[in-house]
Amino acid sequence: MRKIIFLLIVLSFVIAGCRALAEENLPDPGTLPDSTFYFLKSWKESIQTFFTFGAENKVKQYLHLAEVRLAEYQKMIEKGKTEIAQKTLDKYEKRLNHATQKIEELENKGKDVKNISKELLDITSKHINILERNLQKVPETGKEGIKKALDAAKKEKDSAVTKPASEIIEKDTLVISDDLWFDGEIVKIKNNFYRMYFEEKGVVYSAISSDGINWTQEAGSRVEGTMPALLELPNRRTRIYYQRIIDGKEVFLSAISEDGLNFQKEEGVRLSAGDAYDSLGIKVPNIIKLPNGGYRMYYAGKFSEPRAPEGFKEMILSAYSDDGLNFRKEEGSRINSESIHSGALWSPYVIYENDSYVMYFTAGTRDLLKSGIYTANSKDGLSFDIPTLIVGRDPSLGNQLIKNEFGGVLGAPEDPFILKSDSRKFLYYWIGGKGIFLKILPV
Repeated sequence: MRKIIFLLIVLSFVIAGCRALAEENLPDPGTLPDSTFYFLKSWKESIQTFFTFGAENKVKQYLHLAEVRLAEYQKMIEKGKTEIAQKTLDKYEKRLNHATQKIEELENKGKDVKNISKELLDITSKHINILERNLQKVPETGKEGIKKALDAAKKEKDSAVTKPASEIIEKDTLVISDDLWFDGEIVKIKNNFYRMYFEEKGVVYSAISSDGINWTQEAGSRVEGTMPALLELPNRRTRIYYQRIIDGKEVFLSAISEDGLNFQKEEGVRLSAGDAYDSLGIKVPNIIKLPNGGYRMYYAGKFSEPRAPEGFKEMILSAYSDDGLNFRKEEGSRINSESIHSGALWSPYVIYENDSYVMYFTAGTRDLLKSGIYTANSKDGLSFDIPTLIVGRDPSLGNQLIKNEFGGVLGAPEDPFILKSDSRKFLYYWIGGKGIFLKILPV
């Protein structure tokens, strides 16, 4: 079976409601398919393609022709000529298939396809927007061709062969320069695509990527709330946990989705603030499935402490659930402020590997140069050893206390998230005023 790489996977999100936000103009189509002289245009294109040499140049030629076909398709839709539009769309899809085949040929020969693949993704992101709009305009008979092509793509069983660009980076890399995208969590979806859920101004959005570095924001929002945490469920379902304020109290709620895009809120509250170590609030949940069954939620609890410089402290706490919905708080703290002389600990992210729990979390320390992302290990997921700093504050800032607009220490890494591959471990983290970074960790 022929492999259709990430292009058609992206296109399949049309039916699911995904839409890339960035849109550019299509080229001038010139002579249109309803013209008696259209055959001359087709003849000219065939000659140009024949004399285009080199696989990468061929890809660019096919992408250009796909753009022209889509521009023609758009014009036919505007004219109400849906039958001609459908035939033109068939030609558009063939050109895209030709482009993906050529990329596969390049990759099978060991060539670097990162740049041409990125060009493909950028172009199709624009096309998705146009196709989605047209799906709302054309009659049902005009939609059949698109649905048929997308259904055929979904039946492809072979996964993408593109090696993630994140596999070859050598140093900390800024992957998202928008510093308003934060509290990000990433899930791997089919065919080596990734989806990031992130918070921006009190709403959770999502973005997709084929390499973990270049991200395209998807249309619409996922849920109204903050601090998203993801739990993958059977049958490709996804549960998202998030924070809201109800009657003046911070709580965690949840919603569930069949496609990762459209979420339905679940009844009830997963966890509420109000106990000794979270009397002032609960923040940034992280949920893992335990090896022997059940679920554990790690989160930051904020409580009053008159002796602290700012009048409060934050510690990493936990809660247990049999079903992922009804949580009961566990006694004590998982990481307390005294272990690293910190008054603020938050954003825990825990993974279970090699019969051990590894927690990554953020700490704001009295020695500002030691503020940043720490890691600690545990055999039972409850008692963690002494934390170790793995990503610290920018040394050029010294010990000068400058806060970012969200209350964190300017220049200090926050909000860690771990993405694992077969051979590497990737740490994503956020720095206020800069954005989201990617760092390779030793396995």
